Amino acid sequence: MAKGNSFICQTCGIEAPSKYIEFYSNIGMVVARQTRFIKGYQCKRCIHKNFWKYSLMDLTLGWWGMISVVVTPIYFINNLARYFGALSLPAPDANAAPPVVGEAEIKKLAPFVQEISDRLTQKEAIQAIAPDIARRAGATPGQVIKYVRMLAQSQQQARPAPPPAKGSPVVAKNQPPVVAAPASVPPAAPPIAVAPEPEPLELVQPSEPQEPQIGIQ
Repeated sequence: MAKGNSFICQTCGIEAPSKYIEFYSNIGMVVARQTRFIKGYQCKRCIHKNFWKYSLMDLTLGWWGMISVVVTPIYFINNLARYFGALSLPAPDANAAPPVVGEAEIKKLAPFVQEISDRLTQKEAIQAIAPDIARRAGATPGQVIKYVRMLAQSQQQARPAPPPAKGSPVVAKNQPPVVAAPASVPPAAPPIAVAPEPEPLELVQPSEPQEPQIGIQ
């Protein structure tokens, strides 16, 4: 899936129109330099905040060094282009909050699990699926995305443990054998697996970061 728009801001976590953005800053140290960056889906409020945060570092700390003199303008132009490219993004509502998936939302969305699984199997992006399912289920796109990720995480945790290593079992002397009672097995749900944003959303089992990538190089 191309990195475009989403429904959950990875910086502040609210459900709001969000756009994939990368901001960079260069810190020159005469004989060395350091790059800082933030990558992820951000709402307009966070885009504005992070643009100024990273660009001001470029303007004040980015020029100290031979390489930094070249790199800093590139980073600043990148930040400026991405910032202006996001100006058309709608601002979050004043009461925007992180999506909540409780018992009521699960009951609404549970009938659509098989359809979601089938559409993901056909390589349809979750950002395209979410508005359609949300409209029909009486939920929000952010709730659909969070519910799908909850299912993926639950299935990942429910995977059976790997078989024990080969070798003779160690048995304590004078201990009665232990017989485990059979566990009840719930009906299997269709496999749901969504890769973490902002990577392409494909049918692979992910860890689930809900924060943007923030780093130092």
